[in-house]
Amino acid sequence: MKIEKMLLDLIDAGGHTAMEIIETYQNSEKMQSDAAELCQRAALWQKPTSAPKTGEIIIADMGWTRPVTACWNDYEQKWVYPIMQINTVDGTDDAYFENEYEGDECMRGWMHLPEFNT
Repeated sequence: MKIEKMLLDLIDAGGHTAMEIIETYQNSEKMQSDAAELCQRAALWQKPTSAPKTGEIIIADMGWTRPVTACWNDYEQKWVYPIMQINTVDGTDDAYFENEYEGDECMRGWMHLPEFNT
């Protein structure tokens, strides 16, 4: 979507407030709505370049339909994250995870994994 790319470029460039971005696209209600949604996303997700490469498990937007848990893999010098796979074995679904490795260019954003008190 072109509008999403343009708005993300504006947000990534820095120095633009949410209102400035929305005002830029106020000529269309759809564009204004898209701008507001992207500003909310920008408030939640941190820039990929700030992601910790310390082995900390994070939530990452790697371009899939939903976020994944990920951490930096020093050996591969890439982000590693699990992806669900499903095979059928003897007529039964067999679900399992496989690791994917992606470079910095694939991460669109990240956030800390929330802590749960048990």
